[in-house]
Amino acid sequence: MSLSTKRLVKSLGLLVIGVLAYFIFQQYQANLNTRHLQAVPQFTAAGKSFGAAHDQHACLLETFRQSAGCSNFSCGVYYGKFFKACAQVALPSVQMCEGVPEFTQKKDQPSKDWIRDVCFERPEANTCELLMRQVQWQCSQQ
Repeated sequence: MSLSTKRLVKSLGLLVIGVLAYFIFQQYQANLNTRHLQAVPQFTAAGKSFGAAHDQHACLLETFRQSAGCSNFSCGVYYGKFFKACAQVALPSVQMCEGVPEFTQKKDQPSKDWIRDVCFERPEANTCELLMRQVQWQCSQQ
Protein backbone atom coordinates (compact mmCIF):
# COMPACT_ATOMS: atom_id res chain seq x y z
CA MET A 1 0.00 0.00 0.00
CA SER A 2 1.43 3.34 -1.00
CA LEU A 3 1.99 6.21 1.41
CA SER A 4 -0.77 8.32 -0.16
CA THR A 5 -3.25 5.42 0.13
CA LYS A 6 -2.36 4.95 3.80
CA ARG A 7 -2.92 8.65 4.43
CA LEU A 8 -6.27 8.52 2.66
CA VAL A 9 -7.41 5.46 4.64
CA LYS A 10 -6.24 7.08 7.88
CA SER A 11 -8.04 10.34 7.04
CA LEU A 12 -11.25 8.51 6.13
CA GLY A 13 -11.03 6.48 9.34
CA LEU A 14 -10.65 9.62 11.41
CA LEU A 15 -13.55 11.22 9.56
CA VAL A 16 -15.78 8.20 10.21
CA ILE A 17 -14.82 8.20 13.89
CA GLY A 18 -15.54 11.94 14.11
CA VAL A 19 -18.95 11.59 12.45
CA LEU A 20 -19.84 8.64 14.65
CA ALA A 21 -18.79 10.53 17.80
CA TYR A 22 -20.89 13.51 16.70
CA PHE A 23 -24.03 11.37 16.29
CA ILE A 24 -23.47 9.58 19.60
CA PHE A 25 -23.09 12.95 21.34
CA GLN A 26 -26.26 14.28 19.69
CA GLN A 27 -28.21 11.24 20.88
CA TYR A 28 -26.80 11.58 24.39
CA GLN A 29 -27.77 15.27 24.47
CA ALA A 30 -31.31 14.51 23.27
CA ASN A 31 -31.70 11.82 25.95
CA LEU A 32 -30.38 14.17 28.64
CA ASN A 33 -32.81 16.90 27.62
CA THR A 34 -35.70 14.42 27.62
CA ARG A 35 -34.78 13.19 31.10
CA HIS A 36 -34.59 16.78 32.36
CA LEU A 37 -37.96 17.65 30.86
CA GLN A 38 -39.51 14.64 32.57
CA ALA A 39 -37.88 15.16 35.98
CA VAL A 40 -38.10 18.95 36.38
CA PRO A 41 -41.88 19.03 37.03
CA GLN A 42 -41.42 16.53 39.87
CA PHE A 43 -38.77 18.69 41.55
CA THR A 44 -40.87 21.81 41.01
CA ALA A 45 -43.93 20.17 42.56
CA ALA A 46 -41.90 18.87 45.51
CA GLY A 47 -40.46 22.34 46.05
CA LYS A 48 -43.89 23.96 46.03
CA SER A 49 -45.19 21.34 48.42
CA PHE A 50 -42.33 21.84 50.86
CA GLY A 51 -42.47 25.62 50.58
CA ALA A 52 -46.18 25.75 51.35
CA ALA A 53 -45.44 24.63 54.90
CA HIS A 54 -42.04 26.26 55.51
CA ASP A 55 -40.14 29.53 55.20
CA GLN A 56 -37.47 30.33 52.61
CA HIS A 57 -34.59 29.50 54.92
CA ALA A 58 -36.06 26.03 55.45
CA CYS A 59 -36.28 25.71 51.65
CA LEU A 60 -32.57 26.45 51.39
CA LEU A 61 -31.65 23.98 54.12
CA GLU A 62 -33.86 21.28 52.57
CA THR A 63 -32.34 21.87 49.16
CA PHE A 64 -28.85 21.46 50.60
CA ARG A 65 -29.95 18.33 52.46
CA GLN A 66 -31.44 16.71 49.38
CA SER A 67 -28.60 17.67 47.06
CA ALA A 68 -25.81 16.53 49.38
CA GLY A 69 -23.24 14.52 47.46
CA CYS A 70 -24.81 15.20 44.08
CA SER A 71 -22.51 17.34 41.94
CA ASN A 72 -23.31 16.69 38.30
CA PHE A 73 -25.04 19.12 35.95
CA SER A 74 -28.44 17.50 36.44
CA CYS A 75 -28.28 18.14 40.18
CA GLY A 76 -27.88 21.85 39.57
CA VAL A 77 -30.93 21.82 37.31
CA TYR A 78 -33.13 19.70 39.57
CA TYR A 79 -32.32 21.26 42.91
CA GLY A 80 -32.31 24.74 41.43
CA LYS A 81 -35.89 24.12 40.31
CA PHE A 82 -36.77 22.67 43.72
CA PHE A 83 -35.41 25.71 45.55
CA LYS A 84 -36.92 28.26 43.17
CA ALA A 85 -40.40 26.71 43.44
CA CYS A 86 -40.05 26.36 47.20
CA ALA A 87 -38.86 29.93 47.78
CA GLN A 88 -41.63 31.38 45.62
CA VAL A 89 -44.41 29.96 47.82
CA ALA A 90 -42.65 29.91 51.20
CA LEU A 91 -42.88 32.61 53.82
CA PRO A 92 -40.09 35.20 53.49
CA SER A 93 -37.11 34.66 55.76
CA VAL A 94 -34.86 37.41 57.02
CA GLN A 95 -32.45 34.73 58.24
CA MET A 96 -31.84 33.42 54.72
CA CYS A 97 -30.83 36.87 53.48
CA GLU A 98 -28.48 37.87 56.30
CA GLY A 99 -25.07 38.72 54.85
CA VAL A 100 -26.15 38.02 51.26
CA PRO A 101 -24.64 40.53 48.81
CA GLU A 102 -26.94 42.40 46.44
CA PHE A 103 -27.72 40.47 43.25
CA THR A 104 -26.06 41.76 40.08
CA GLN A 105 -26.36 40.25 36.60
CA LYS A 106 -22.61 39.79 36.41
CA LYS A 107 -21.04 38.39 39.56
CA ASP A 108 -19.05 41.09 41.31
CA GLN A 109 -16.18 40.42 43.71
CA PRO A 110 -18.30 40.54 46.90
CA SER A 111 -20.62 37.92 45.36
CA LYS A 112 -17.72 35.71 44.32
CA ASP A 113 -16.18 35.90 47.79
CA TRP A 114 -19.49 35.17 49.51
CA ILE A 115 -20.25 32.20 47.25
CA ARG A 116 -16.73 30.83 47.76
CA ASP A 117 -17.13 31.06 51.54
CA VAL A 118 -20.60 29.49 51.59
CA CYS A 119 -19.72 26.68 49.18
CA PHE A 120 -16.17 25.98 50.39
CA GLU A 121 -16.98 22.82 52.34
CA ARG A 122 -19.62 21.47 49.99
CA PRO A 123 -18.50 18.77 47.55
CA GLU A 124 -21.42 19.72 45.31
CA ALA A 125 -19.80 23.12 44.67
CA ASN A 126 -21.35 23.66 41.22
CA THR A 127 -24.84 23.05 42.56
CA CYS A 128 -24.06 25.25 45.56
CA GLU A 129 -22.85 28.12 43.39
CA LEU A 130 -26.01 28.06 41.27
CA LEU A 131 -28.14 27.83 44.37
CA MET A 132 -26.42 30.80 46.01
CA ARG A 133 -27.04 32.90 42.92
CA GLN A 134 -30.73 32.04 43.28
CA VAL A 135 -30.58 33.01 46.94
CA GLN A 136 -29.06 36.35 45.96
CA TRP A 137 -31.81 36.93 43.41
CA GLN A 138 -34.54 35.88 45.83
CA CYS A 139 -33.20 38.16 48.56
CA SER A 140 -33.01 41.08 46.14
CA GLN A 141 -36.72 40.63 45.42
CA GLN A 142 -37.72 41.11 49.06
